[in-house]
Amino acid sequence: MRTENLLSQLREGTARSDGDNEHVEPDPGEIVVQPNGQPRQAGATLSNGEYVNKYRTEAERSLYVFAKGILGFKLLTPELHGELCEFLTTFPPDQHFTNLYGERIIQPARYRKMCLIPKDHYKTSVASLSLPMHMLMQPKDANIYLPGAMGNETKILLVGETEDLASKNLRWIEGQFENNTRLKAFWPDVCWDNPRAQAKKWNESRMIVRRSRDYPDESIRALGVGGA
Repeated sequence: MRTENLLSQLREGTARSDGDNEHVEPDPGEIVVQPNGQPRQAGATLSNGEYVNKYRTEAERSLYVFAKGILGFKLLTPELHGELCEFLTTFPPDQHFTNLYGERIIQPARYRKMCLIPKDHYKTSVASLSLPMHMLMQPKDANIYLPGAMGNETKILLVGETEDLASKNLRWIEGQFENNTRLKAFWPDVCWDNPRAQAKKWNESRMIVRRSRDYPDESIRALGVGGA
């Protein structure tokens, strides 16, 4: 499987795109963000070159690469967090079968998952911070979560044990959209230039990312357990 190959390469410190012989580092240290906001490989003269495009694609395909290389969670490890990211982003196919009456039945894939990991092992960093952002960055033609859908059209309910905890996680996410120059350089179609001024909702409980359609539903809504 492609995800298994990617994790194997990440354990060696590199990630490789399908059908390519060149490697892409999990940490895009070779990429610089120019004053005009566009990403460029260090030493290259043109923006959005082959290396940059390859890394963007790898970050969209891999939650681990996105969390570590784009969001800066440097302490994530491929042995634990790489496997966790694969678990969170791998879904079984829809089940097709015929019932006793000869009717063709399609049972959708089950997206509900539970994972238990000890305290202080970066569960929140991966599942509550990186995962919602990664879902919003997905391209329509290669969306690993909702195939065929634009990532920035996704509507996410971010639930915490308390509303304060959920709001704290949402504020961190909003801070990344405001200040992470690498995130804004790679996905300008999802990131506002000035979200506090441009987004219709950008507060402690709701946020709307940049998207082509205008409708009232928020991109991410923070809620405490029992708050729905």
